[in-house]
Amino acid sequence: MEVKKKEIAEEPEDCGCGVTRRQVMVGAAVGTAALAASGLVTGKPAIAGSMDGYPRKLIGTVSGLSTDQPQVFTYPQDAPSIFRSALVKLGVPAVDGVGPEGDIVAFNGRCPHQGGELVPEDDTLRYDGASKTMGPCPWHLSTFDVSNEGMITSAHSTQNLPQIVLEVEGDNIYAVGVKGLIYGMPSNLMQVS
Repeated sequence: MEVKKKEIAEEPEDCGCGVTRRQVMVGAAVGTAALAASGLVTGKPAIAGSMDGYPRKLIGTVSGLSTDQPQVFTYPQDAPSIFRSALVKLGVPAVDGVGPEGDIVAFNGRCPHQGGELVPEDDTLRYDGASKTMGPCPWHLSTFDVSNEGMITSAHSTQNLPQIVLEVEGDNIYAVGVKGLIYGMPSNLMQVS
């Protein structure tokens, strides 16, 4: 029995573009490596520096909070209802939670889907302490897990609830920024009257 040499596939016909498939693949690999080395592609959204321009505002005290009893405040501006937010001690550790137990979080009270009020003007908060959720939104029933970065848990929203970035200094709790865009705002720092 005679063993035949395996034939090598012929090169594809020249498409006229002047670049081979191999050259495209090598170029893509080199470009990806260069981006990764430059730090522009990190795999995690950058937060450092993105809080520039936000005011540092005292919004409560650790000792003044009771588990699952939200407190209403406005941030980053004092006026319009779109800046109404809720500060809550969850009683369980939360992603980006602050305080001694890492269980204090705050979220803007407008649903990112179409702006339904989760923190209405009459302070009837849409918060469920048993499930650690805000919602449902009165318009389309979106519900958000406030122990997990305001992640959507049901209904129409495609974005997390904007989270107020907090710092604790002694007993004082300060709002220092917002992760996510507040509904209806082209910029969270745009002045509204």
